[in-house]
Parts: sequence; C-alpha cells; structure tokens
Amino acid sequence: MDQFENTIPQLAVKLKTAGYMIDAGETKIRKLIDQGELESFLDDGVRKVIVASIHRYIAKKIASKDSDRSKTTTAAEVGLKLAQRRRLEEGRQIAAERREQQMTARAVGDYLYKNGIINRTKTATAVATSLKLAHKRRLEKAKAMAAERRARQLTKS
Repeated sequence: MDQFENTIPQLAVKLKTAGYMIDAGETKIRKLIDQGELESFLDDGVRKVIVASIHRYIAKKIASKDSDRSKTTTAAEVGLKLAQRRRLEEGRQIAAERREQQMTARAVGDYLYKNGIINRTKTATAVATSLKLAHKRRLEKAKAMAAERRARQLTKS
C-alpha cells in the first residue's frame, strides 16, 4: 500500500492541514466550520475537514463578487508597484536636486548683486539661465534613468 500513498488524494484532513491548504490558522478553520463554510466530522476524537468542502470554499471565494479581488496580488502587480515606488523616489530625488540648484543659483545671484558685480536685472537673468541649465541636466538624467529602466525590463523578459 505504501507505493499508492502519495498518488491517492486525501478525502479528509486534520485542521492543521486544512489550514495549510488555505493559508489560515486552526482558529479560522474552526470558525469556517461553525459558519457552515467547511464540512467536518470527528474521527476517533480528531476533527477532520472534508477536502471537497475546502475546494468548494475556495471556488466560492474566487467566484464571489463580495470577495475583495484587490487583495489578490500577482507577481506582475508587485513588480509594477515596485517600479512605481522607484519612479516616485527618483522624482523626489530630482525635486530635491532642483530645489538645491534653485537655492544655489539664487544664492550666487544674491552674492554677485550684494558685492556689486552685477545689477539686479543681470542677477535675475543669471538665475534664470542657471535654472534653465539645471533643468536641461535634470531632463537628461531623467531620460537616462528611463532608458535604464527599459533596459532592465528587457533583460527580465
């Protein structure tokens, strides 16, 4: 009989095994039994759950409109979320660099104006030019990051 043990499907399982099958604890399994979602019986004082009722429960959860499908996460969805987080972090980093560059450009312009090197009009022009150059560098960096992301996606495929 040992040669057939692994090939014959079990018809009933202990609470712990039933919990393993649906990724739940024994308390949740007992609750489902009490609610009539799972069928069970006592076998020599040991509570056993009918495997067919576990399959029906899972099928019912999948088919149910009440089931919250948003909680089911696929590997692709996880990858998308990670990519979104990465882009968000890159955006934050770019925004921080932009603020720093703006402060630097203004500080340089103010320094030049206070020391009489340039007048106020030239200060504004110098700041604007500096910010345009910084913006151009940020765009180039963003394009490089996007190309790197695409390359990573292609290597995954």
